[in-house]
Amino acid sequence: MAKSLNGGYVGHKMSKRAYSALEHGEVPLSMLTQNKLRKVGVEHSLCFIKWLCKKGYVRPTSWHHRGNPPVLTRFYHPKRIARQLENLPVERLLGEWKEKRYGKSFSCCKEFTATRADIHIRNPGGDVFQYYVRCPLCGREFDWKQGKK
Repeated sequence: MAKSLNGGYVGHKMSKRAYSALEHGEVPLSMLTQNKLRKVGVEHSLCFIKWLCKKGYVRPTSWHHRGNPPVLTRFYHPKRIARQLENLPVERLLGEWKEKRYGKSFSCCKEFTATRADIHIRNPGGDVFQYYVRCPLCGREFDWKQGKK
């Protein structure tokens, strides 16, 4: 009888242990959602949480092989993320994240900053483009040129 070449994998994409981790609530960063974080009481943005994970401030709960060819992937449990956030200087890290992620600051109901990724284009079919940024809190629009660098 020939030995199965795929004995440690579910299908061709995931190891059996990675599949088991998924069933127990652990997820890789690519499968982490804002809903999963909110269910455990984390109200910070998903982008900020992923940045914390990638920088190593939030530690993974386990590592498993996924993909073809197999790559070692970090898995995180949302409840563990919430517990680790309690011991971190979140406000300081949030400031650092905003500083690195955003480029220009705007004054509105509250000081906020934006990058080129946050730019919207008004009148895209016309001759002259108008670039603007929308305040994430109140929705007020600012010309991109008005921001302070």
